Amino acid sequence: MKKIYFLLVLLIGLTKAYAQPCDAQFTTASAGPNALFFVSVSAPDSLLSHYWNFGDGTSSTLANPPHTFANCGTYTVYHATQTINPNGVVVCQDSAWQTITIACNTPCSAQAFFSSSNVNNQPNVIEFINGSTIGAGQVVCNWSFGDGSSITTQNLSNQTHVYNASGLYNVCLVVVSGVLGTTNVCRDTFCINVQVQVPNPTPCNLTANFVSTVAPSGNVVAFTNTSVNFSPGDSIIWNFGDGSMGYDVNPVHTYTASGTYTVCLRLVRNITGAPPCASEVCHTVVINNSVPCNLLPNYTIQTLPNQPNTVVFTNTTAPNSAGAVVTWDFGDSTTATGNIVSHTFTQPGVYTVCMHVQTSNTCFADSCGTVVINAPNPNPCNLVPTFNVNPAPDQTNVFAFVNTTITANAPQVNWSFGDSTFGTGNQITHVYAQPGVYTVCMQVMVSSSCVSDTCITITVNGTPPPPPCNLSAYFNWQISPNAPNTAYFVNSSFGFAPGDSITWNFGDGTISHDANPTHVFATSGVKNVCLRVAKVPFMPGLPPCVSEICRMVNIAPVLLTYPNPATNVVNVNIILDSATTVYGFVYNAQNVLVSQTIVSGVLGSNTITFNTDNLLPGYYTIRLYYNGQYNVARFLKL
Repeated sequence: MKKIYFLLVLLIGLTKAYAQPCDAQFTTASAGPNALFFVSVSAPDSLLSHYWNFGDGTSSTLANPPHTFANCGTYTVYHATQTINPNGVVVCQDSAWQTITIACNTPCSAQAFFSSSNVNNQPNVIEFINGSTIGAGQVVCNWSFGDGSSITTQNLSNQTHVYNASGLYNVCLVVVSGVLGTTNVCRDTFCINVQVQVPNPTPCNLTANFVSTVAPSGNVVAFTNTSVNFSPGDSIIWNFGDGSMGYDVNPVHTYTASGTYTVCLRLVRNITGAPPCASEVCHTVVINNSVPCNLLPNYTIQTLPNQPNTVVFTNTTAPNSAGAVVTWDFGDSTTATGNIVSHTFTQPGVYTVCMHVQTSNTCFADSCGTVVINAPNPNPCNLVPTFNVNPAPDQTNVFAFVNTTITANAPQVNWSFGDSTFGTGNQITHVYAQPGVYTVCMQVMVSSSCVSDTCITITVNGTPPPPPCNLSAYFNWQISPNAPNTAYFVNSSFGFAPGDSITWNFGDGTISHDANPTHVFATSGVKNVCLRVAKVPFMPGLPPCVSEICRMVNIAPVLLTYPNPATNVVNVNIILDSATTVYGFVYNAQNVLVSQTIVSGVLGSNTITFNTDNLLPGYYTIRLYYNGQYNVARFLKL
């Protein structure tokens, strides 16, 4: 009788979502060939009981049972939970299910790989050598060069690409092999970052120089720019040696403390499509001043999730800067005033944003940082292919197929009818010569870089089998470089369609049902984030179509540099959740790349070291790229 009651609880729980505190959701882990561990997400509780049905005629009442499947195949695993208090009252009930596939086939043999090299010593002409391997069948290679251009080939050929602008580009190769147009295909992706430097056709003839005059007051200095070949429109920046910066041609600067300061002038002539022409010179000035000014300028930046080109800047200068005049230079020829300002950048790029805080005529300071505005994808490929099958009312071997895919442009539609015949067009009728079960596939092509396909099974002269569950949960994420502990998540599940159920569990007690959520974690560290997708509505009499995946997401804390200020070397620590390549770049205050390194990172703590012997005094920014993440740290070189 108890078992019958428990099965009734299981049937009732199928319609429930995440009951607490007896949550029936569960994860799996490999326990050997054809064997899995099933792990309940509910906390251990002596009052909580479990019932598992493994879909192969066996069951268990353990909280976290191991199970070995006798045969390969697809199984629907059900899990029911309930809590009954000492008085015999049911406190809570829940149930959940997952579709588990025990595979016996050979793993996908496609492996994408390529390397890069300059062509004829041209730093902006890169040859990508295709080193991919595939198994039997056809092959398609999709190249994405990181500058908005791409190409598709049906062989493992090498590719040569010419870049028109200097920068760091993320180049990716997707290899698809097998029987194209069916579900029997293998896919693999490989990406690397390529640093490109476009040659400068114009020689650099800038020579920076200046003279200084100290006023009778002893703390005010007038600087006169005497640079050779300097012209209006050239970039100019002064580092007065006391943590503040200036951008006038001939500035006047007030020092707040006595001492000897190293003042540096840097000039940059920017030519479109070529590396900047720069020159820098430093001299010392002696100041005799007893008036203290202890401002420590600083500010924070926050990018709005739905407006990636709009940034909110907040003055956090210490000590209390109440009543101070705060002015901003956003690096795009626009300025603003106020302690909290919002600015919208009209073009993608890397901008040096500077804040000037002034509490009196003799007490002021500056702080500069870098803001990266990414270009939106102008041509996203968001194809979700679907089609209808309409059998003829009076002919059991005649079927009409209709493309119902929603696309922005008129696509090319290719059909494979499963009987070694093919067709094209949005609507097509096909006559089958023999009865049987056939797999019909439709491929929708909007462009060479935007192709998607889907397949279903039909029965000729018989009752069609139930549609397969083709959901496969997957997601990607990106850590915000500006907002602490903030991550952007993107649902990239295979077979997911608008209207399907979606649930995110961020591993910190919070969930979301948004398609592509932004989440702020309370603390940094490695988080177990899970995505669960399900077909809605469920078909009567059939098991539900559900897929779930969990991935470890590293929410990195704010990176710190040491020693800071630096003299000979500077270090920055990162913690990796897996061994991977770390690309490190150092930029000066004008956003010019001055140093770089590539490190083979290991699991756990890693120290990335940069040599600063050859760097001029001033402020610098470190950018680290690894596993699709982007982190920033800053330091001062003395």
